[in-house]
Parts: sequence; C-alpha cells; structure tokens
Amino acid sequence: NTYPGPVVVGKQATLSRYELVTPKVYYFIGHDVLPVSIELPSICPAMAGIELNIKQTGLMDMTIVPPMGAEETIDGESSFIMSEKGSMATFICDGSNWFLA
Repeated sequence: NTYPGPVVVGKQATLSRYELVTPKVYYFIGHDVLPVSIELPSICPAMAGIELNIKQTGLMDMTIVPPMGAEETIDGESSFIMSEKGSMATFICDGSNWFLA
C-alpha cells in the first residue's frame, strides 16, 4: 500500500522519505535558512493506524498543520511547531484526526 505523505510548502526544504514498515513512514525534513511549513495528508477512514514520523533536520522552525480546509486537528490544536534541530514527532491517524504519540 502507498500512503499519502505530508506536503512541504517551500521548494527550499529538503525532504527524505523512508517507508520502512507500512503503515509507518519516516520523513527527515528541514532547512537552515527559511522556516518550513508541512501540511499533513487528508484523513480517510482507511488511514486509521498510519504513523508519520517527522524529524526536524534544519535550524529553522517547522510548523505542521492538518490539511487546509479540513476540520481535522493535531491533538485538538490547529498546528504543531518543531523548533529544535534533531527533534522528532510521531503523528498517528485514528481515521478522523491526527494525534501526537
């Protein structure tokens, strides 16, 4: 199975994808000069249980948001900010929203 990944806004960011064991997907994203914004994929019931693991590899803040125009949240919040190089977060879909592990 292929699962949709996050959308990185801004061509300057580097994105590396490592799909080790479906439905666990690992992304290494970052930029040293410009902030990065990431939009998580839209949720459908078939995505329940998918894990997106995102590691901050740059020096600038990375803002992670649910899909634009959707009513989905990340642990009830409208965004999640990763500001420390080397930090990692796991986002889990329950079929209706995203949650931090």
